[in-house]
Amino acid sequence: MRDFNTFMLKLFIVAVILIIPSTGCTPKISIKQDPVYESFYEKARIIMTEEELKIYSILPDKKSKQEFIEDFWKIRDPNPATEENEAKTEFERRIQYANVWFDPFKPGTEYTTGQGWNTDRGRMYLIFGDPDELVFGGQTDMWIGGRNRASDNRYGMERWYYYDYGICISFLKDEHGKWKLMGYGKPLLDAMETSKLNMVSPKLRVDVKRMLEFKGKFKNNTIILRIPIKRILFDEKDEKLHSQFKVRIYVYRNHKRIDELQEIISSSCTEDEISRVKYVTLEIPYSPSLKGGYLFDITLEDLMSMSFSRYRNFIKHKVRKGN
Repeated sequence: MRDFNTFMLKLFIVAVILIIPSTGCTPKISIKQDPVYESFYEKARIIMTEEELKIYSILPDKKSKQEFIEDFWKIRDPNPATEENEAKTEFERRIQYANVWFDPFKPGTEYTTGQGWNTDRGRMYLIFGDPDELVFGGQTDMWIGGRNRASDNRYGMERWYYYDYGICISFLKDEHGKWKLMGYGKPLLDAMETSKLNMVSPKLRVDVKRMLEFKGKFKNNTIILRIPIKRILFDEKDEKLHSQFKVRIYVYRNHKRIDELQEIISSSCTEDEISRVKYVTLEIPYSPSLKGGYLFDITLEDLMSMSFSRYRNFIKHKVRKGN
């Protein structure tokens, strides 16, 4: 039942992302009139994870939002050693591409409205980028290859294949010439959440089954993170398997950031131990000193991974009595 409820929550969030932009409405959150909201949230919310959407919606002031924006791109940067943030550059390229090819009125021409990103195809493109295979038409009339103006106008259906994610996304043009996403299920929802944080160029895309994830809880003044073994890359040395993670935690109390924790945590185990457990557990001590509502915004990076591998989640905790 819990898995079903989680799936329905994800389904609702996707529906909000797909429906709200096309109707011109905005989510009812306090940042609606904020300049930061106008310049960043309008488009970036499409690639925000569920956790990031929740966190951003409760940030109390412009300073905390600006810190969030800077960190939003920082944790997506596949190569922090360079000046360029490849993820941000790739996102801006996707917006430009979507505005040219998915414009609701004149696709493929210079007379665009600048709203191509704000369509079903545009939003999927912002999340996933270029498909591995693009198919126009139906079962008996299909054309495989790159996009061009003629194919976009001629056919009333197109399918995007992403092999690493194991998904196919279908779109159908309605009687008014508007392209609509044709259904979505758990594989698409899961792929969307994975792609949103690891949003880099398709050239850097890796097997999504190996991408990092974790679950967290707060207990006995300890932040506890549980990482599935199958999501970890190990380094074998001295007959042991070694893993190493970079943990960054922003601590909020009553919607205000009060602390930041950064730590490198190493772990090692034998092959026999790995065969008997499903998770690697990381523990970070933290003692809240005041009563109130706490939120731990956690980003975890697998330092053993040869490719971009980070995941973000958050933990809520209520302290009823202060020290």
